[in-house]
Amino acid sequence: MSVQASATARAARAGLIQVKAVAPLHAQTASMEHAATFERAALTGWLLWQWYPRGKAMPALLRVLELGRIAGLTFVLVQLVAILRIVAELRPDAMAWQAAAALAWVLAFLPWALRSTWIYLTRGLAAAGLGRVGLAA
Repeated sequence: MSVQASATARAARAGLIQVKAVAPLHAQTASMEHAATFERAALTGWLLWQWYPRGKAMPALLRVLELGRIAGLTFVLVQLVAILRIVAELRPDAMAWQAAAALAWVLAFLPWALRSTWIYLTRGLAAAGLGRVGLAA
């Protein structure tokens, strides 16, 4: 055993250094995960502080958000799909009910997707000079 290795072994027995090789993998990576979580939280806080509106523009940003008809319909349909998935787990033929719930989920988002596609395409055509600008309210 070399002099450096024996000195390291003596320091480890004395409790002066930690030997991480004997720690389980999740214990070694837990501190890295916590550090990453802290970094994300700190960055989010800093960005919120930077982007928080101050001054005269503040009252304009405090308007009431309204849910449109198509978004409201999509919201209600997704809630019904969630109930259908719960019912599916209570039925003996659960996979058939889950398949029906998957189809219902796709159909629930269809009106919203079609409207968003329409808005995207008409504004894209308007920007290219091929159509009108905006949509009639």
